[in-house]
Amino acid sequence: MVYRVYVEKKRGLADEAKSLKNDLKTLLGITALEDVRVINRYDAENITEELFDAAISTVFSEPQVDNAYAEIFLEDARVFAVEYLPGQFDQRADSAAQCIQIISRGERPVVRSAKVYALYGELTDADVEKVKKYVINPVEAREGRDPTITEIRMIDTYWSDHCRHTTFNTIIDGVEFADPLLRSAWEEYLAVRASLGRTKPICLMDVATL
Repeated sequence: MVYRVYVEKKRGLADEAKSLKNDLKTLLGITALEDVRVINRYDAENITEELFDAAISTVFSEPQVDNAYAEIFLEDARVFAVEYLPGQFDQRADSAAQCIQIISRGERPVVRSAKVYALYGELTDADVEKVKKYVINPVEAREGRDPTITEIRMIDTYWSDHCRHTTFNTIIDGVEFADPLLRSAWEEYLAVRASLGRTKPICLMDVATL
């Protein structure tokens, strides 16, 4: 289960958003810009719901200066999110994960963060692209995106009860490969499976979850 929370500085304390608004209007000349909101988004997994709820006000936010939301409603805004590239170190997420582990004295959860930008005003597509180029460093970050319809259908099929029992849980007794790359991937799976001491029958569900 993945839990999500949005955290935003309270209106009078949103210095980052105020500074960004000033830069965009003065440096980039986006005069139509009326307001900017900057919201930190956190996703956490390998964590209980109770621990996540407790972490909202102790790790992810400071109630005195932050507002925390389960959902955000950004009507009339041009919105985009920025996340770290795979492999890039996310200091904010790593610090949150460490703090939660200290609180729970258990395993460290997986935490990911992103920054959501909401732009208000009669902005053109060109204006929004200017903002994205200004705030996104392509060396370390990228714009977040929605999953494609193909990805959604894959997940839907993977987790359907029918396909799970008839396809993904079917025991694989033997397999042959004509493609060396596929054989190499299969052998890597078997090696990792052995190193973890997995004894459950081999099936596509085991391959996928491993």
